[in-house]
Amino acid sequence: MLLYQILGIIVSILGLLFITIQVRKEKLSGKIYGLGLLILAFLLVFSSFPEFSMELSFFSGLDRGLDVLIIISIFGAYYLLFKLYNRYVDQKKRVNNLVSELAIMNEKHERD
Repeated sequence: MLLYQILGIIVSILGLLFITIQVRKEKLSGKIYGLGLLILAFLLVFSSFPEFSMELSFFSGLDRGLDVLIIISIFGAYYLLFKLYNRYVDQKKRVNNLVSELAIMNEKHERD
């Protein structure tokens, strides 16, 4: 086994333990837990069986298995950034609504 395989297996197992503990402490939602399981399972499979990434690369038309993994990682990062930005926008709307409501309430109290 190569060094990156050993490190990938160790990181995926520790990650699986970590997210399982976080879910039991109710610090992670079910969606995040499922996403984490999926990502760490892929890491475990690709680390344990690097031939699988080569088969995936030939299927997708790329030369190396690492290219496929990098492209999948980039798409995943863009997806997560998009989701994070949407949460930011939603939170900003909620804060603006709350500030507006507080201003209206303060104005009513000043009149009384």
